[in-house]
Amino acid sequence: MDIALYYQEKGNREPRILLHGNGLDGSYFKNQIDYFAITTG
Repeated sequence: MDIALYYQEKGNREPRILLHGNGLDGSYFKNQIDYFAITTG
């Protein structure tokens, strides 16, 4: 079994891990990534 791994670093807050198992790609989390990536200070 081949597994593709994709990750994205954005912002300077504590890390968040978003997982999905519904057959979609990472674009499923676009709005959440933008929200959690708001930088502080």
